[in-house]
Amino acid sequence: MMMQTPSPRDYLLKWRGDTLAVKLEVSPPREGRAVFRTNIGHAKIQRQEIIAETERGETPLARAWSDIPLQETAPGVFTADIPLDEVGIFSGKACFFPAGSEIPEWPDGENIHVKVESDATRANNSIYTVFPRQFGSFREIVRRLPHIMDKMGFRCIQTLPPFPVPTTYAVMGEYGSPFAALDFRSVDPAMAEFDTRTTPLDQFRELIDAVHARGGLFLVDLPANHTGWASTLQIHHPEWFNRKPDGTFVSPGAWGVVWADLVELDYAHPELRAYMADVFLFWCRLGVDGFRCDAGYMIPAETWSYIVARVREEYPDTVFMLEGLGGDLAVTDRLLAESGLDWAYSELFQTYDRRQFEAYLPGALARSEKFGTLVHFAETHDNDRLAKKGAVYARLRVQLAALLSAQGAWGIANGVEWYCTEKIDVHRKNGLNWDAADNMVDLIARLNTLLATNPAFAGDVPLTLITRGAGNTLAVVRGSDYLVLANLDCDEGTLVDWDHSRFPAPKADDLLTGRRVDTAHPVRLAPGEVLFLRACGATDPSAPHLPGPSSAAADFHWSYPHDTRREVVATAAGTLAFTAPAPFRGALVDPRTGETLVAFRSGVDPVAKTYAAVVVVPPYAGDGTACRALTVDFTVFDARETRRTASLLLIPPPGDAARVRTALSGEAVRTAPLMRTILSNGAGAAAQVRLGWGEIASQYDAFLAANPDANCPSDRLNVWTRTRCWVQHEGYVREVDACCLTRFDADPEGRAARWRFRVPCGMGKTVDLDFELALAQGFNAARLKVARLAAAPDDVAGRVRLVFRPDLEWRSFHATTKAYTGPETLFPASCTVTENGVDFHPYEATLALSVEGGVYHHEPQWTYNVPHAEEAARGQDGAGDVFSPGWISADLAAGESVALVGEVTGTGPVRGAQPLRWGAASYEPSGLLPLEPALRRAMELFIVKRDDLKTVIAGYPWFLDWGRDTFIFMRGMIAAGMWTDALAILRAFAAFEEKGTLPNIIYGQTAGNRDTSDAPLFFVQCVRELAACAEQAHGPALAELRKTCLDIVAHYKAGTANGIHMDPASGLVWSPSHFTWMDTNYPACTPRVGYPIEIQALWISALKFVGETALAQKARDAVLKYFARPEGGYWDCLAAPQRESAARAVPEKTVRPNVLFLVTLGIVNDPKIVWQTEELLVPGGMRSLEAGNPLYKGTYAGDEDTRRKPAYHNGTVWAWPFPQYAEARVATGLSTREEARQILASAVENLNAGCLCHMSEIADGDAPHAQKGCTAQAWSVSELLRVWLKFQ
Repeated sequence: MMMQTPSPRDYLLKWRGDTLAVKLEVSPPREGRAVFRTNIGHAKIQRQEIIAETERGETPLARAWSDIPLQETAPGVFTADIPLDEVGIFSGKACFFPAGSEIPEWPDGENIHVKVESDATRANNSIYTVFPRQFGSFREIVRRLPHIMDKMGFRCIQTLPPFPVPTTYAVMGEYGSPFAALDFRSVDPAMAEFDTRTTPLDQFRELIDAVHARGGLFLVDLPANHTGWASTLQIHHPEWFNRKPDGTFVSPGAWGVVWADLVELDYAHPELRAYMADVFLFWCRLGVDGFRCDAGYMIPAETWSYIVARVREEYPDTVFMLEGLGGDLAVTDRLLAESGLDWAYSELFQTYDRRQFEAYLPGALARSEKFGTLVHFAETHDNDRLAKKGAVYARLRVQLAALLSAQGAWGIANGVEWYCTEKIDVHRKNGLNWDAADNMVDLIARLNTLLATNPAFAGDVPLTLITRGAGNTLAVVRGSDYLVLANLDCDEGTLVDWDHSRFPAPKADDLLTGRRVDTAHPVRLAPGEVLFLRACGATDPSAPHLPGPSSAAADFHWSYPHDTRREVVATAAGTLAFTAPAPFRGALVDPRTGETLVAFRSGVDPVAKTYAAVVVVPPYAGDGTACRALTVDFTVFDARETRRTASLLLIPPPGDAARVRTALSGEAVRTAPLMRTILSNGAGAAAQVRLGWGEIASQYDAFLAANPDANCPSDRLNVWTRTRCWVQHEGYVREVDACCLTRFDADPEGRAARWRFRVPCGMGKTVDLDFELALAQGFNAARLKVARLAAAPDDVAGRVRLVFRPDLEWRSFHATTKAYTGPETLFPASCTVTENGVDFHPYEATLALSVEGGVYHHEPQWTYNVPHAEEAARGQDGAGDVFSPGWISADLAAGESVALVGEVTGTGPVRGAQPLRWGAASYEPSGLLPLEPALRRAMELFIVKRDDLKTVIAGYPWFLDWGRDTFIFMRGMIAAGMWTDALAILRAFAAFEEKGTLPNIIYGQTAGNRDTSDAPLFFVQCVRELAACAEQAHGPALAELRKTCLDIVAHYKAGTANGIHMDPASGLVWSPSHFTWMDTNYPACTPRVGYPIEIQALWISALKFVGETALAQKARDAVLKYFARPEGGYWDCLAAPQRESAARAVPEKTVRPNVLFLVTLGIVNDPKIVWQTEELLVPGGMRSLEAGNPLYKGTYAGDEDTRRKPAYHNGTVWAWPFPQYAEARVATGLSTREEARQILASAVENLNAGCLCHMSEIADGDAPHAQKGCTAQAWSVSELLRVWLKFQ
């Protein structure tokens, strides 16, 4: 024998956040296991099967069903508390599997059914119905909301249909019925006040916002069963309407009345079902919380199942209230219990005497407890006014509707409070008797306060009819401690009696009047009097309460207003908390489809005491080359106004799915022609070229920027800027540009780049061309090779002529060419025509331009004022001039090619007789690379020759080799196994070590700028990390480097010549102004003079490495003591003048990413460090300062001293600290390795924009975080690879 609780066949009404307690008793007890087989927890799958069945005819396969294990809590007793986290209708049943058997044994009976409704409807569902026409306009309703919602306490505002109505054709009555809707996606313009700034729909949304600002719900009456004559649907889709056999359109009706101004829809058409679902969603997206479903019983249950499923896919909290008056109760039951409608009209308003109450109420209460709340309207627009029978009667009916309601679901029509006697005529405009001196405003306010605060009106508190004795009376007990007594006779007083075993209290308090009542005996009531009694001694909380959302427990956070300017990163399936200082609503919307993926409303965070909502982040969707971008539509309701914002949430691809683009289609390039790629010759020369052929946007754009130093990187010379090209055929001339591009291929290592073109040749013919630019490895030479590809079907026959114009300059890459300053005459005079080209020698060296497979034609030409848009945006000279010595022609048949070679001689490396070795790129046919191989290859771009060793270019196009940048880059090299190269670079820098200092910048053979407190410590960190993995292979060399490390530590302790020193009392390191990586100076913007936090982390790590463990512990203790913030986390810097102790230093109240070093270097393991820096996180980068700080600058642009420098480290996003954020999440247990890889994968937003295959140096702090600074930055790539490999 088996017994299940709840009993099989039970119907249960629950709310999201409840639990379902399931118990299965097996008697006698046996060995085995028990489960609860159910579809609870899989509402989305249920909805999707309903949608698929309706839209595509797919048979539901019950994929939502699964087994939930029951725990044996006593012999033969199996239990589970199942959380109900989703809105929907679910089923289930427990079963038992005897030991050794996989055949279940079931208790007798059918499944139980659990209907879970929105937790927002657990209580306080009072409804005030407005007929906009009676107010005059939507804005007039807004003006009345303080009375309706604030004074009377109504929570829900329901408007009669707000849609346009007939005004001439088929109009009935004076104004036409609002139920004769002409357009379900518009509002009646007659209800808008003329305003040149807003539309009628805008003003309707103002009404919705005003309701939401008061914490209310807004419901729209949507008569989906019919339209008015000549509606949009009837005109454009007459086939969607019911017709009689003679072709006449059908008008619906009820109670023997035909509604002649309406036309009935026919839901046999799946297109109509989909259309109407879209209509409901349209209003949900405008903020509507629910719908009165007028004549909903006339629409098939299957249609409602589909509409509800479609709506709840986006807005699961939407309330559907069935108007089923006049319909079969079995239909109402089915629509509530199976189709998912939430509420239905009760018929209490037409139940008048005790006999009728006793006949109707028990069944209605049972139905409300099982299938869905029945809403007690005291009066509707379809009935005579209550006050027509007098004020006593009106007050009686209002109190009965409220006090007998389940979950406080009751309502009135506008005007009831003013004792309106004129029946609402939907075809006319009746008065409302507003502000009448005789009213029941205070009574309604008391009722609504009671319903909103008393737990007897919340959740599943049962109501039971317990009237006894004679007379036209009513007695209903709520729970066990509350009793409703009513005299239904409005003319005579009477005694009211009840079953005293159900309410035995001898004394009770009337919660409406505050008076004490003797309940030991029947109670005498005046005509129409109603009491709501609470047993004396019974207590209740002030309000029904559910735990509010805990924002602190969420994985990711979005805060208003700061994060409206930040693209927030969150991983799929993680939790995301939204917070604001005022109530809010929001939605995550897919901008491509307009679909709302998650809708949310704020509650009060019980810990933070702010308004909060926590959502689950939707899944990733995409090809791995970009994050999934969702719009965060956010509306805040503060005391003054409603504020709307829209920002982006970016969901990164899973780590294994992330892809770096190495190629772009021509179409993609045409949308971003100024994207670029970087080439390197491995010896300091470089090229920066735009993907849009022929485009120039910067003074750093060049086919060849030569390195004039033969041994090490030095300031480059821009000599060959670009090459323009034209195709000529039989008089037709077409320039080759991005419009002809079919594909661009980049090489992450920067060896070459390729453009593929299909160029029109007239008469419908084309020619396919392949352009490849490569640099000679080790020498200052570039080659542009152009090949005509094999003939395509529409390829032009015979040869085509290609004409090229190389544009040249001769200047430092930090300058611009201005012809009027001398080059106007100098450059043409500095050309010597050679056998196969021209030598260009305006100064001490020569650019030899030669042609292979073509003919050079000398014809000098200037192009003036070529825009340098990027410099203009930085407040610099925004244009330059370029010089072309002549043009080249080449007549090519299919399979032939022409090459232009430019080589600088007389400066830089001397080639002698060595042949030029051109960079050979490895292009990916798919145009995609997984993240790791792409990053490994990208790192090669930055490693170049310095004498007989190697060094690292900090960034292209303008940085050279910087000490700090090199060491940070080297951490990635070491992680990638590039130990030999790393060792060589460390040895090169060790040679420049001098009394504990290292150069931060090396110009040629000159080591300058030793004003850095972090570069020597990063050097020690690199030696430490290299020793950890390469000690056996490179022991002797590492021993030498350890000596350098010891020297650095010793001089830091004693004090260096440039002012770095250790505070002996704390063991912490004092750093002079602008000695950290945040070194913007002249003007001073981030001095950080004193004790910067990353310096302390690096210092403690260095002390541990060299064996100074006691001092390391002392310094760590000092960090914990002096840097810890009261609110959690750590200060970025303790400000102090030179020789001031850490104990007397003053915290700089800033949030910067530097604090992450405490976690990633193993100094402190505190998740609060991650939490404090999360507001800095953007896709692929970290802001350098929190947005709420007065120093924050969200845009890096404009004049250097007044705008760019102040922004550089005060809000500007940096890519290199970003991987440490993911690293710290794993170290503190906030993320798994895979989740961290997903965060890292957000870098595809950087890698696949700006400079293909590379990450920029910086970006704007404000969204959309446009890339700025160096287009390809070494440490941005290396740090990403280092941490990525750590999580393999």
